[in-house]
Amino acid sequence: MRRLRINLRPGSIEEKRKEFVRDIFNKVVMVIGFFWVFILIVNFFLGFQIHSFKKRLSSVEKELKAIEPSLKEREYLLKWKDKFYDVFTSLQEILKQDLPWSSVLKSLSNLVPAEMWFRELSLREERDRKVLEIEASVGYLSSDEDKLRKMNSFLESAKKDKILSENFEVPDLKDITKVRTQEEEVIDLKFSLTSKK
Repeated sequence: MRRLRINLRPGSIEEKRKEFVRDIFNKVVMVIGFFWVFILIVNFFLGFQIHSFKKRLSSVEKELKAIEPSLKEREYLLKWKDKFYDVFTSLQEILKQDLPWSSVLKSLSNLVPAEMWFRELSLREERDRKVLEIEASVGYLSSDEDKLRKMNSFLESAKKDKILSENFEVPDLKDITKVRTQEEEVIDLKFSLTSKK
């Protein structure tokens, strides 16, 4: 039979308790130390990654600033490309009509008297035919009757002109208005020429 010996002296219980507490304290300190070392390693790694990311971001921002003028120029050119394409398409449409535009405009300029000038020329399509709209002014004459005579003379000449009469119907007078400018009173008129084709 074995004997068990129990030491119940107060000093040895106190000593064991202190030793137990010391062991637990050492283990807690060791766990906290490992935890702090782990946090420091993670913090160092994340700091390195953040620094590397900031460097790359700074490099990308510099490259973006370097190409920013080119991007703005590209947007500007693309906007104008669309406008020029529209003009080009319009010109192609005019040329498809097989109207001798150079001759037409030359005839009009030859018929215009010195006291008359064109303010605006525009072209539109109406029922598959081209309509040349002209806004003009007549001035520098002593009376309204003289101005109206010049206007009528121009319209009559346009009706009789060979090139205009071959390609257009009779000029259609849309509007006549008396306008006061800084220099004198003029007569503004709007008329149109509709293609025969």
